[in-house]
Amino acid sequence: MDEKNKVILKLENICQSFIVNDEVKQVVDDVSMEVRDNEFLVVLGPGHCGKTVLMNIIAGLAKPRSGKVYLDGEELHGSDERIGMVFQSLNLMPWRTVMANVEFGLELSGMKKAERREIAQKYIDLVGLTGF
Repeated sequence: MDEKNKVILKLENICQSFIVNDEVKQVVDDVSMEVRDNEFLVVLGPGHCGKTVLMNIIAGLAKPRSGKVYLDGEELHGSDERIGMVFQSLNLMPWRTVMANVEFGLELSGMKKAERREIAQKYIDLVGLTGF
């Protein structure tokens, strides 16, 4: 296949549901698609239709109930340094400390722990979050 026509992102039968008021709410239902190199993708829909859930699955921040995500032909099993995401609201990863949240991008870039810790601490101090 021509390199410029290569599939870079592939979703296979992605499903996600949640329990809301003791009922199962299907928010992503059997989504399959391919995105090729140099394509531009827009995920568009009304509020609460599953767009953010789908993007979180693609970014590796959430696991689908079923289905698979592939990046450059490799199945993803969590976050990946090749994927960046700008959140619609300011969010932290609640399972990580303040330091670990601030270090996250540097960690994904492969920076050594001591160096990223020093940089992260500088910015934590700057905004007054030392000790959190």
